[in-house]
Amino acid sequence: MQSNVLLSPSSEPHKYETFLYVDQRLSLYLNVAAQADDMSPPAYAEARAFLLHSVVELYGSPHFDRA
Repeated sequence: MQSNVLLSPSSEPHKYETFLYVDQRLSLYLNVAAQADDMSPPAYAEARAFLLHSVVELYGSPHFDRA
């Protein structure tokens, strides 16, 4: 019965599992945001998008399979 709960998108365990998964994937790129904040003047939306795009092009995007 527990496995049925995890497959339901409206269940709290599923929401928490999804949150952890997205958080793990985004953590790969947090250093880009930190670098943008440290720039003088700080990088704004377009510059941040370019920085992120550059990092993804350089290292590749994370695969969206369960790691």
